[in-house]
Amino acid sequence: MLFGVNKTFAKNLKIIFTILIFISFLLAGKFLVIYDIPQKVDVIVVLSGESGRIEQGLNLFHSGYAENLILSNSNAFITSNNLIMNIPKNHLFLEDKATSTYENAFFTKEIMDDQHFESAIVISTDYHMRRVKMNFNRVFKNDNTQLLFIGSKTGYISNLWWSQKHSLKMTIAEYVKILGNVLGIHGSEAKLRMYKLKEWFLNMVIDKF
Repeated sequence: MLFGVNKTFAKNLKIIFTILIFISFLLAGKFLVIYDIPQKVDVIVVLSGESGRIEQGLNLFHSGYAENLILSNSNAFITSNNLIMNIPKNHLFLEDKATSTYENAFFTKEIMDDQHFESAIVISTDYHMRRVKMNFNRVFKNDNTQLLFIGSKTGYISNLWWSQKHSLKMTIAEYVKILGNVLGIHGSEAKLRMYKLKEWFLNMVIDKF
């Protein structure tokens, strides 16, 4: 009888485990996307990268959510100069040293500490936001800075991420990068190693898609 109970318990546990894996699979895309409700803050921080980020940041800036703007890895915003040219120079801060999401957070914190900014809205691409939040929370963990995270919308399909090639690729890439960040992989050289691993994994998966 005891053996029968254990066997039934193991079978039920396997079913529950399978259901949890399936639910995690379905929610993997939505977990990556963060869109906090915007509030008035000291500064809006825009991370360089795909188009849409600077536009999202400027939309919030001109809507009055902050009087200051930080462009992290500002060299990458060179093509957006016409979009920021009307922002007063004493309210625009250009960070040009970051080579990773962690360094975006690290060098942003230096500027915020220097300017005594105590709150920020951080903007990046929608599917990048979970990793952004992870890295910023890690860097800012020992102070009381209020951080909000808002993703700029792309064509990423978070609820059906496996149904479209680009969304599938971005989802896999982000989870590989999250794993790398958890393991302490940051910076240009470390990112190169992670990039090779990511490309190998993506090619293996996408070819079967």
